[in-house]
Amino acid sequence: MTEYREDSIKQLPKVTATETSNTLFTIERINSNSDEYDEEDVPKMLVDERDDDDSSSFDGDDDDSMDKNRQRRHNKRAKEEYVVIGGKTYMTSDLEQWLARDHDLENQTEELTRAKTNVTLLQGELADLDTDHKVYANPLPLGLSSFGFSCLLLSMVNAQVRGVTNNKIVLGAAIFYGGIIELIAGLFCFPLGDTFGMTVLGAYGGFWLSYSVILTDQFNIVSSYSDDPAMLKNALGLYLTCWTVFTTLCWLCTMKSTWGLFLCFTFLEMTFIMLACSEFLDSVPIAKAGGYFGMFSAMCAFYVLYSGLANADNSYVPLRQFSLPKTQRVITSSRV
Repeated sequence: MTEYREDSIKQLPKVTATETSNTLFTIERINSNSDEYDEEDVPKMLVDERDDDDSSSFDGDDDDSMDKNRQRRHNKRAKEEYVVIGGKTYMTSDLEQWLARDHDLENQTEELTRAKTNVTLLQGELADLDTDHKVYANPLPLGLSSFGFSCLLLSMVNAQVRGVTNNKIVLGAAIFYGGIIELIAGLFCFPLGDTFGMTVLGAYGGFWLSYSVILTDQFNIVSSYSDDPAMLKNALGLYLTCWTVFTTLCWLCTMKSTWGLFLCFTFLEMTFIMLACSEFLDSVPIAKAGGYFGMFSAMCAFYVLYSGLANADNSYVPLRQFSLPKTQRVITSSRV
C-alpha cells in the first residue's frame, strides 16, 4: 500500500480546483455535434484509439461509411470521462479507485494511531501501579532484627555469659520486640507475596510470645509443675521438640537461598536440638552449647539484616550476600 501511495503521488501533481474542473470533459463536449475537432483537445489515449479505428476503416472513399465510423467512435467515447492533470490524462474511474484506497489508508492510519494511544495509556496505568508498589518497604530487615536481638539475648543467658542465669530479663524483648514487632513484620510480607518471610517471621513471633507466657508468673504455668520438677523439664523438652520439627522444615527451604540465611537456620536448628536435649537430660553443659549455637544463629541473622538494609546510598560498608549453588531438578521417566 505504501508503494501504491508513492506512485500515486508521483502521478498526481498538485493542481487547483479551477484547473481540474477545466480539464474534466467528455467526448460529448468535444465537438459532439460536429464532424471536426482539434486533436490537441483530445486526450492522447483517444487520439491513439482514433488512429487505430481510422486505419481499419479507411479502405475506400465512401463518405457514408466514414460518417458511420465517426459516429460510432463518438458514441463509444461518450461513455467515458477523462481528466487531464499536469499534462497527463486519467480516467475518472481510476481516480475514484485511488481516492478510495487513500481513504482506506487514512482509516487504517487512524486505527493505528488510536491503538498506539491505548498502549501509551496502558503503559501509564502500569507505571502508576508500579509506583504504588514501590511505596512498600521491605519488612524482612525489621523481622530479622527483632529475631536476632531476642535470640542473642536468650542465648547469652543460656550460655550463662557473665554468670547471668535468671531468664526473666528476656521477657521484655521477647514480648514486644521478638513477639509483636516480628509478628507485624511477618504480616507485612503478605502484600509483597513473600510466603516464606510471612511464615517464618509470623511463626517465630508466635514462639517469642508463647515463650514469654511460659516465663510469666501471672500465667502460673511453671508453678503448676512445682510438685514434679522432672515433669516440668520433660514438658519444656516437648515444647522445644515441636519447634525443632518446624525449624527443620524451614531449614530445608533455605538450601537454595543464601549462605547467611542457610547458616542462620542451621545454627537455629542446632540450638533447638541442644535446648530440647538439655531439658530431657537436665544437662547444663548441653544448655550452654545450645546458647552458643543460638548466638551464632543471631549473628547470621544480623548479617542478613545488614546486607539487606545497607547499600551504596546509605552506607560506606555494604555487605554482599553469597548465594548457595543451585541444583538442577532431575526428571526421571520410565519411557526412553
